[in-house]
Amino acid sequence: MSSSEQSGTGAEDQMSPSDIAALEAAFMEMLSSLEQPASTTTRDTLAAKASTTKAISSKVKLGLRASDIAFPSANNIYDHSPSAAFVLDNKMLNDFALAPRDPGLQMEQSDAAVGEFMRGRSLAKGSYPNSGSAPNDRSGEDNAACLLFFGAVDDDDSVPWTFVICDPARRRFLRAHPLYKKRLFVEPHHSAIPLYIAASGVHHEGLFATRSIAKDEVLFREPPLFLIIIPLEARLAMQFDKLTREWMPKRTQAALDALHTCWPGNDRFGRARTNIIGLDLPAMPQDPPRAGTVLGGLFQLASRANHSCAANVGFDWDYKTFQGSFKANRVIEAGEEIFFAYCDVNAPKEVRREELLRKYRFKCTCTRCGEI
Repeated sequence: MSSSEQSGTGAEDQMSPSDIAALEAAFMEMLSSLEQPASTTTRDTLAAKASTTKAISSKVKLGLRASDIAFPSANNIYDHSPSAAFVLDNKMLNDFALAPRDPGLQMEQSDAAVGEFMRGRSLAKGSYPNSGSAPNDRSGEDNAACLLFFGAVDDDDSVPWTFVICDPARRRFLRAHPLYKKRLFVEPHHSAIPLYIAASGVHHEGLFATRSIAKDEVLFREPPLFLIIIPLEARLAMQFDKLTREWMPKRTQAALDALHTCWPGNDRFGRARTNIIGLDLPAMPQDPPRAGTVLGGLFQLASRANHSCAANVGFDWDYKTFQGSFKANRVIEAGEEIFFAYCDVNAPKEVRREELLRKYRFKCTCTRCGEI
């Protein structure tokens, strides 16, 4: 029981009838105003606030999600110092015999089928993939090709790995690599990577900075989705989609399918042609001479970046940590698109444009090349 009820000195006892009537009238007026439609001024004010909120939210970029990264991500997994230890498995190097062509790779396609495949993808003889080698010449180990699952952890199919099609000598090197049977990681943790993916005014989607990025800052390091020997024989290229469906982990397949292709066919081989980056692996002393041998690597993040002859990042490949990375060439402002060069930027403009048109089917109109 309240004290007012005890003493008989409640609020009603202290207010005059006129005061009570005025209070009731004010209360009814308030209820009436709530039931009426908002005035034009009120609606305009609310609309302005909503527009402002939307504008502010459109500028807020949350960066990459865990679902944007096929491989697990974490901080400080590998030692990136120049003096970091790198020890190959000598037993694997010395005892592992160079294998013949992997039985999973079929090379019986007819010349007519190869020709149709190449015509359907605007491929000329001698271009990538290489059609110049004799299809039935399998006398030397250099003509062999092998499948390899780098980073595959035994008895754990849920862990993504890098799918590799390579020559036997490179397979031997990769099998001796200290990370061959260990999980592969993106660095740093995806929440700390200062990028987001959005529509680009240059080509389709691109990478953009979520914040200001300092000169020489490393934006990320990531393992490749796959590695393939280049140039790739047409008979291997014809099997590329089938091989990736059968052997690539589901998460890395989804990452491959999310990339753009500039070639006819809308297939995975076209995505590989559009997005692979040349990578070197060191030649072992006992390997046969392989001048100019490189592997083509496709990456989930790096392969999304668009081209500019005035690139703001450079690409680096570290075979020791099995990661490709972007490093800022200059200060990059928040919201700025990330660009790296697909060609030799020291070549004349006409040479650069010809190469880009031939390989990627676009005319470069970057800030350095201009519209003309």
